[in-house]
Amino acid sequence: FGVTPAMLTASAASPEVKALLRFQMERAQRYYDEARPLIGLVDGRSRSSLRALIEIYETLLQRIRQRDGEVFAGRVALS
Repeated sequence: FGVTPAMLTASAASPEVKALLRFQMERAQRYYDEARPLIGLVDGRSRSSLRALIEIYETLLQRIRQRDGEVFAGRVALS
């Protein structure tokens, strides 16, 4: 992607960093999609915790997407 260390410490995401982040966001979404059916294989006492973690991090990912990967301007958080 042509990202340099300096680009990762900048106050705004460069086009190269945004391209890298888009790639990683798509990759993360695929992992969430692939993991969801596996929840049923986890011990019943742990399923709700695992489901909650997936939903929390997937929601954070959606918010990062809404920002078009602009994660340097401020923290992405849930209330």
